[in-house]
Amino acid sequence: VAFGPGASATAPWRAFGEGLFSLPRWRYQREGAEAFLSFALHADTDRDHAIAEYGHIVQALGAAVRPEEPSRGDSGDGSTSIQSCLSVERWTSLVERALAEIQRGSLEKVVLARKTLIQSGRPFQPTRVLERLGISAVGCTRFVFREGAGAFLGVTPEKLVGLKGLAVSTEALAGSISSRVQGGAEALAVSEKDGHEHAIVVR
Repeated sequence: VAFGPGASATAPWRAFGEGLFSLPRWRYQREGAEAFLSFALHADTDRDHAIAEYGHIVQALGAAVRPEEPSRGDSGDGSTSIQSCLSVERWTSLVERALAEIQRGSLEKVVLARKTLIQSGRPFQPTRVLERLGISAVGCTRFVFREGAGAFLGVTPEKLVGLKGLAVSTEALAGSISSRVQGGAEALAVSEKDGHEHAIVVR
């Protein structure tokens, strides 16, 4: 989870540890016009307790989709500050180093990322963030894992792994182009650079 050894010793990964396996108590999933609700119970659970658990889940789902009111004790003004945790000079040097390693042959593919710190005068609500992500990233999979006071959430166009009967499936994407580019899909298909990246991912 922490994306690196020792990262869990500091925020925001402290609550998650070096790695965390989580079996959801319940899961709600939507695919197009269909929706699915599943929940896990102990094998010894009787019918009445199962029905009661179902009622609790429905209530939780209802609370998740209702507008959330600000906390009475929250005196924040809603202002937000955004700060990059890497200087432009440091980021540029890392990009140049990665390119040099690729040319040298010691790296074949690398994904660079940088951390940004966003602070708000009001607490972030994970369900609201996921709702906004659903608007800006249509067709992608959204996820959130809560542990203690923290939440790990995101959105991805890729499926890591799917299992149906004896069939295992996965999706891998490489290459990107702005949606504003005319004929973007065709441009990706004939791009030597993006074709090379995709071949690496498939391999």
